[in-house]
Amino acid sequence: SIIKTENSLQLKTKNLIKPKLQQDKRSGTGMDNITKRLSYTYGLNANIKSYINDNEHFNVDVTIKK
Repeated sequence: SIIKTENSLQLKTKNLIKPKLQQDKRSGTGMDNITKRLSYTYGLNANIKSYINDNEHFNVDVTIKK
């Protein structure tokens, strides 16, 4: 979802978690890269939070303040 207010822009996404296979080994740098890019572009005006709820969904919430 995308929510725009007078003071911020909020982006929220949720994906099902699939079980990792033995040969499916990733470095896990995607979230680190996104966090760094937001920081470089928006500084302290951007906040990103990722979490797993109900052991089935990976959630990412991004807030960018004006």
